[in-house]
Amino acid sequence: MGVLLSLHPNCADSRSESRGGLRGAASSPSVGIAIGKVDEWLVQAKPGDRLEYHRGYLAMDRGVGSRLGEEAGRELDRVATALMAMAEAGDVHLVQRRHGPNDYSYVAVRARSPRRSARPGMGGRS
Repeated sequence: MGVLLSLHPNCADSRSESRGGLRGAASSPSVGIAIGKVDEWLVQAKPGDRLEYHRGYLAMDRGVGSRLGEEAGRELDRVATALMAMAEAGDVHLVQRRHGPNDYSYVAVRARSPRRSARPGMGGRS
């Protein structure tokens, strides 16, 4: 299986086998990664590799009014928006793991190959 890469301080082990699950406990949210690091990861990631890009509660932590602070909330919003676009393009799958109330790991998993539609014009690449 792929490798889990987590770049934020609340994760106990920054690289662990994905089969072992997501490790570490968070008592408060944290911003895990800058948008440039997401791009770097996508270029070098192999299918099945995982990137834990946030630990907390994304709906409360991203954007203006974030409990992480204004700049951190904006950066998290940029990261989450970019990853959503990558998921729509078929480059990654976005998954979550619940640890407790308002405590989730948000993970991008590198897709095996870009999604392709069976018919042109149905949302896939032609």
